[in-house]
Amino acid sequence: MNQYKGGGGADRQNFLSIWTGSPTVINRKSRGTPLTLLNPFVGVTGCIPPDILSDLADQRGRDDGFIHRILFSYPDDYGTAPWTDQGISELEI
Repeated sequence: MNQYKGGGGADRQNFLSIWTGSPTVINRKSRGTPLTLLNPFVGVTGCIPPDILSDLADQRGRDDGFIHRILFSYPDDYGTAPWTDQGISELEI
C-alpha cells in the first residue's frame, strides 16, 4: 500500500471507500478526462503468510476497520498426500 508514493499515498482510504461502493473518480495527468466509477468493486485473492498479518494493521494505530473488511480463509490441514503415478480414467473426466 502506498508503495509508489513513499508511504504518503491514499491507497488505504481508497480501498475503504471502494469497499463501501462509493463512487470513485480516477483523475490521472496522462488521461484527458477523469474516469468515474459509479459502483466500484475490488476483489483480491492471494496468499499472505500468517506471520505478516499484523502488517495490515494501521501504522498510526487508528481503528479504521480496514482489516475487518477482509475475509480471511485458511484451509484445513489435511497433511501431505502421498505421491502416486495413478492417472484419471476417461469415466472420471
